Amino acid sequence: MLGGGVVPVLTCFFSLLSRGTGWDARGSDRIVNDDPSALQIGLDPDSPRSKVEILGEIFKKHVQRLRQTENQTVELVFLVDSSASVGNENFNSELRFVKKLLADFTLAENAARVAIVTFSSRNKVVNHVDHLSKPSYHKHKCSLLEEELPRIKYAGGGTYTKGAMIKAQEVLRHARPNATKAVFLMTDGYSNGGDPLPEARKLKQNDVQIFTFGIRSGNVKELQNMATDPAEEHSYFLDSFAEFEALARRALHEDLQGGEFILETPGKCWKLCPQGNKCCDVTASCRCGTHTGQYQCICEAGYYGNGVHHDCLACPVGTYKPVAAPGGINTCLKCPDPHHVTPLAATSTQQCRCKAGYRDDGGGHCQVVTCPALSPPERGYFVQDTCNNVFNSACAVRCDPGYDLLGDNLRLCTKDGEWTGSPAKCVVRKCKPLLPPRHGTIFCDRDDYTFETVCKFTCAPGHKLVGSHKRRCLAIAHWDGVPAECGVITCPRLSAPAHGFLQPKNPCTKKKVPYGASCQYSCEDGFQLEGISDTTCNNTGEWNNLTEEPTCKG
Repeated sequence: MLGGGVVPVLTCFFSLLSRGTGWDARGSDRIVNDDPSALQIGLDPDSPRSKVEILGEIFKKHVQRLRQTENQTVELVFLVDSSASVGNENFNSELRFVKKLLADFTLAENAARVAIVTFSSRNKVVNHVDHLSKPSYHKHKCSLLEEELPRIKYAGGGTYTKGAMIKAQEVLRHARPNATKAVFLMTDGYSNGGDPLPEARKLKQNDVQIFTFGIRSGNVKELQNMATDPAEEHSYFLDSFAEFEALARRALHEDLQGGEFILETPGKCWKLCPQGNKCCDVTASCRCGTHTGQYQCICEAGYYGNGVHHDCLACPVGTYKPVAAPGGINTCLKCPDPHHVTPLAATSTQQCRCKAGYRDDGGGHCQVVTCPALSPPERGYFVQDTCNNVFNSACAVRCDPGYDLLGDNLRLCTKDGEWTGSPAKCVVRKCKPLLPPRHGTIFCDRDDYTFETVCKFTCAPGHKLVGSHKRRCLAIAHWDGVPAECGVITCPRLSAPAHGFLQPKNPCTKKKVPYGASCQYSCEDGFQLEGISDTTCNNTGEWNNLTEEPTCKG
């Protein structure tokens, strides 16, 4: 019995439509122009669309279903006619059809698997490619396209279709239990060597879907009966191998992306470089693209580039590349947050770390580090009026005039959320203490002589203040004004009038008469005093009531 699992099997037969074949848009099964080889599948001769376009849409629908199988767990068996009537050139067309059909499949041990059987005479039914019977890590799309498929050669001979069906049964016995199974039969003639229909039925009974393709000529009824129902969707008839290839071009390749890159031996990639060996970079490996079918030097996880010697570059800081895959710097994925950093050649988001000054918020994103909010000191202010408290913020402090700053005037918010330096404090400036002048007194409105302290000076009676009567402590910690002194008050000396006397002579006739001294004027006998008779030196250094000196009149 074949591998289990209820899965559709596609059997594709391309049969030749004779030149007299008519195509009826009504979808009936009648033969037009009495040609027994013509199958009516609903083609309108008046439609601007070609037969290949219409058939291509039908075939494409079935191939898409195969590709959409979960994990592409499909087993694909190709039965390729290698009879004498096909010829070498057309045989190669059949192989190109196989290649095109597989273009959008991922071929690998854990994905789609393929077998290719060529058939002609009884002794020429050959299983050239078999990834089903003995699956292997090294059996994949690259080995198929670059090694196995090129080795298949045209044989010539009969058309032993029955033998091809038997061989398909043998191969599909090794199908995976849950796999979708499909057989594609390509032929250009009538089968010989036995009826293939019973063998086809066995395949269909085991959930194998059969597609048949008839090219140029063929037993339409036989191909139709071998195909899975409905036959009009599983049997395809083309007038030439050129149409056959055109069908593949229209229906199959979609340039889909996907697949893996399986590690291979370095020698598989030697042909990629002119020197023929050591082609891949030291940070690359030779791999098979299970979707592209090409051996490539692939930069390992954490590196990007074309993979050849000296052309793998480390993914830059802030990015990572989790798997070995081809491509440029765009294959290096950005970390989830713009403030993440990574070491060079990072391979995982786990290597994405918040850069200095940022902290993980617990959800994979970064938040800027903040320091405790600062306030300006009393009698001080921030230079920029405000003080941000996020990482790398700088806060400068100044004191009001008359105050000195203690601590640091510039503080930075560090990556640890702490401020550099020590808190600032504004301390009022002090002037040097002032002493009272000799023979005088001092009165200050503050005892500590701090900024804006005002001191006033007075002198004792008989003394006159020289200098500043009031001095203020300035913002520069210096007193304004000039020093105060108390000088003795004196009046100018007096002279006795002619024919008169001035008493006492000492001190009234001295050069400087002291404050408070009293002097009396008098005249000789026979003379009469005119003016004041006495005067006193007052506190302004002037003689009281002495507007003009007295005289003696005879």
